[in-house]
Amino acid sequence: MELGFLTAAPIAHRALHDRAIGRTENGLLAVEAAMARGYGIEVDVTASADAVPMVFHDGRLDRLTDERGPLAARPAAALARIRLKGTRETIPTLNDLLALVAGRVPLLVEVKATAAPGPFEAAIADAVRAYKGPLALMSFNPFTMGAFVEAVPQVPRGQVACRHTGYPARFGIGHKVALQHLLYNHVSRPHFVAYEAEEARRPAPQIVRKAGLPLLVWTVRSPGAAALARQHADNIIFEGFEPPGRAA
Repeated sequence: MELGFLTAAPIAHRALHDRAIGRTENGLLAVEAAMARGYGIEVDVTASADAVPMVFHDGRLDRLTDERGPLAARPAAALARIRLKGTRETIPTLNDLLALVAGRVPLLVEVKATAAPGPFEAAIADAVRAYKGPLALMSFNPFTMGAFVEAVPQVPRGQVACRHTGYPARFGIGHKVALQHLLYNHVSRPHFVAYEAEEARRPAPQIVRKAGLPLLVWTVRSPGAAALARQHADNIIFEGFEPPGRAA
């Protein structure tokens, strides 16, 4: 499996967003800006009420739109009419994103899912199965990634992880520690790991890196942090500045 695209260029976190100039995170204008600079792009997808993958990070609409309430309470057709705050852009679907990028730059799709795999994961698999271009799926949820082992085995998978305090409170401490230490990798069977930058020198991510899996780190927010990250990782997922257009 070809994984060189994961380290070919720095990866813009939620695309190259800057709300001060009208580029909202995960919006298509931010995607276009990242492509224009030759960056890879990381985006989030969240399920609508009818299990359509929407390119949106938050579980609620409040922060990034003028609407309120959970995104998952509304069908995709309604969400597609909601404007991102302060812009004329609306919330894109995963299919909208794939049509725009069309293989021009590397694309990392982070799947926001806490429930057992189901129609949402099936819809993502359907969307990416025929995509022509460098693309990987990743998630904090190893069971979501496990669903893609069977559904789209040809698509690279990434396990996202962080310190155990970063996981939802409803997760028991044992579950959180297992996630932190990548102990569910037998389920997700990742081709790479995306780890919290400040914690990436811990043994677990470094062990998988030494075993040959590319290690990406997030979220890097300054040139100094980027230089430090590159000492112990293979690429950065960044925001808030514009690094040189090559990973190293």
